[in-house]
Amino acid sequence: MALDIDLIWYGILLMINLELALITPPVGVNLYVIKGITQAHLAAIIRGVWPYVLIMLAGLAVVMTVPDIATWLPSSMAAGR
Repeated sequence: MALDIDLIWYGILLMINLELALITPPVGVNLYVIKGITQAHLAAIIRGVWPYVLIMLAGLAVVMTVPDIATWLPSSMAAGR
């Protein structure tokens, strides 16, 4: 708050980064969960996750550069009270 950072925007950035960390190898916990459920090879799962990683990186870049996208819905809900 002392740095004048919107906490909702920061929380959304934090969640996007957290999910990105959970699906990127080699430590991505969600990769091992998918492997345990589907019994597929880890290499196939990693190949399948790369489009989602790229989409999430693009979304992260958009949310970082245009914070109004992340704060529009919460601010419109607060204004209706």
